[in-house]
Formats: sequence, structure tokens, C-alpha cells
Amino acid sequence: RTIYDRRRFPRADPRARLSAYLTASFRPPVTDPELLGAWTAFWALARSDARMVQIHSESYAGYRARLGDLLIACGVMPAEAEKLAILLTAMVDGLWLELSLDAESFGAGAAVAMVERAVGALV
Repeated sequence: RTIYDRRRFPRADPRARLSAYLTASFRPPVTDPELLGAWTAFWALARSDARMVQIHSESYAGYRARLGDLLIACGVMPAEAEKLAILLTAMVDGLWLELSLDAESFGAGAAVAMVERAVGALV
């Protein structure tokens, strides 16, 4: 779950909504250091427990579908939006994981800047 809320950005242009959606992972409460343990346990269970597999699959599919809709609103073709949603999700997850493991290495502001630069190059 991200802290992105469409109600907070009702009139925002599609690019601003996309940015808010992607960068929500680098703001509290998502940046709580205690979440790393919960997520790693969940990911471990998502490889072996049928219920957790289903929850993970549905959760990530929903996240990527919402991201895909935002990408389409930004002018990305639907067939490309699905692939780009996977790529951007992996990038955000990787940056979040690195920040959780070592917050001193680059910081949330730098993570946001990296995401923005990637989106600017891809969208």
C-alpha cells in the first residue's frame, strides 16, 4: 500500500499524479525502518505459502494496474504501459530496499530524483 491518494491530487495533471504515485514509497509512513523486516518476511512467505502468493500477486497486480493507468494518462501506449509499469515498480522497490538497508547511502530525496529522471526519460 502506498500513501498516494487520488483525493489529494484531484485536479493535478497526469504527470504530477504519476510522480506522486511513484514517489510515495520514499515518504513516511512507507519509509519506516521497521517495515523492512515485515516486507522481507512477507516476500519469503510469498514464495512458499499459497495465501501469501495470492495476496502478493493481487497486491502487485493492482499497484501495476494503477500505475499503468497513470502512464496511459501521460500518453504512453497501453501495450507499453504494462511493461513500463513493471520496470518502474522494480526500480521503486529496489530503491526502497536500498534505502531501508542503508539510509545514509543516498537518501529519500535522491531516490525521488532518480525516479523523476527515469520517468522523464521514459515517458
